[in-house]
Amino acid sequence: LIQDLEDRYLYVNRMETIHFEVINNNVISKIIEIVNIDNQQATNPENLYTPPLQNLIIILMEIMKEKAQTYNDTIAAIDSLILEIDKELNTNND
Repeated sequence: LIQDLEDRYLYVNRMETIHFEVINNNVISKIIEIVNIDNQQATNPENLYTPPLQNLIIILMEIMKEKAQTYNDTIAAIDSLILEIDKELNTNND
């Protein structure tokens, strides 16, 4: 179980890196071309609905879904590990 938890930790870190890289390398440059961040107005509204931007949004949504699932699975694994530890401690105390 400890090895599984370490593997999950590495996977979560990898997902966070992927998410950051997609945002940093792709999304920021596209948003800067389309939206004035200061006044939150679209400077090129026709580009808001182009397939490349839609694809980026879909990719980000999928990354976020996978991250959420990974975090939830990791929490469940931690809970399971805690139960195993508690069980072992109670067995040794009896």
